[in-house]
Amino acid sequence: MSKYGCFPVYQPSSDLYIMDLKTGDYRKLDINSEFSESWHSWSSNSRWIAFSSKKNGGLFTRTYFSHVDEKGNASKSFILPQEDPEFYDSFVETYSVPELITGPVRTDYKALGSIVRSSESIKVDIPFTTATPVAGGEESHPWINERE
Repeated sequence: MSKYGCFPVYQPSSDLYIMDLKTGDYRKLDINSEFSESWHSWSSNSRWIAFSSKKNGGLFTRTYFSHVDEKGNASKSFILPQEDPEFYDSFVETYSVPELITGPVRTDYKALGSIVRSSESIKVDIPFTTATPVAGGEESHPWINERE
C-alpha cells in the first residue's frame, strides 16, 4: 500500500501488508522500513516472500527475502548471500520486480530484445497496477476505483 499513485517504488510511504482472505482483515508486515517496500512475490508454498526494498539507504532497490509462518508473521528480511557482499554496495543497477518461480526461464534473448524494442502493445486482462488499462472496463474489477 502507498498513500497515492501507481508506482510504490518511488514512495517512502509504500509498505507491504498481509490480508486474511477469510475475514478481509489486513495488517502491515514487520519487514517494512522507513523507505519503500514494494513489488512482492510469494513462493509456491506461501512461506517465503521476495520483495523490493530501498531499506539500504533509500536510493536503489534490492531484492529481499523473508520467511512467513503459518500465522502470517514475517521473519527478519535478508539479501541472499553473495560471493562479494560489498559489490552490491556500489552496484548502481536496480531490481524492482522480483519473481519467485519453480522452474527455469526459457527464452531467446534476441526474441526478447525485439519484443522490448517493439511499439506493439500487449493486451492485459487483469491489471498489474491501477495504471494498467483493464480489458472489459473498470466494472469488471471494482477495486480499481477504491483509492485513498
